[in-house]
Amino acid sequence: MDKQLFDSIAIKVRTRNDFPLFLNAIDKPVCVEIGVAQGEYSELLLRTGPPTSTFYCVDIWSGKRKFRNFFALAIERLAPFDMRARIIRSPSVEAAAMFPDAFFDFIYIDANHTTPYVAADIEAWYPKAKPGSVFAGHDYVVGHRKCGVIEAVDPFVEREGLELHTTHEDGPKRADKLFSWYLWKPK
Repeated sequence: MDKQLFDSIAIKVRTRNDFPLFLNAIDKPVCVEIGVAQGEYSELLLRTGPPTSTFYCVDIWSGKRKFRNFFALAIERLAPFDMRARIIRSPSVEAAAMFPDAFFDFIYIDANHTTPYVAADIEAWYPKAKPGSVFAGHDYVVGHRKCGVIEAVDPFVEREGLELHTTHEDGPKRADKLFSWYLWKPK
């Protein structure tokens, strides 16, 4: 995707639920969500994105009992998408090593929200984004409990000289009210 197309879509993006606008502008997009939990957002992207997309769903699904139960829920929720939804149960940084650089058209980070983990995810996954792709994540908020997303994203964006965009969430669910960040990876 060139910068002009990205910018023409970005002005229409209000919430993270609008990200399929980017996906629908790409022929056969290859996407990944890091931090899938119950699979609700992956399902939305698969349902509203192009039917030619391939979507990798990466999560460790371990730790607290509720997270272990989320794995079964994600499997069930994503089953209707058959081979388009590819589930990878792995720590996020280890999963990034499974892919070549410049592989993905869309990357969405929504895993552990503490600063060191977000920074590690950004460093591991950014090289996996194709030039001209969308690189994004969730929970770009101040004062959110145990959230260090801004503290990881802003220094990266400044260091790389990138232009940061954020959503203006206003959806009905709690998760919809937490801003997402996104950027265009230069060619």
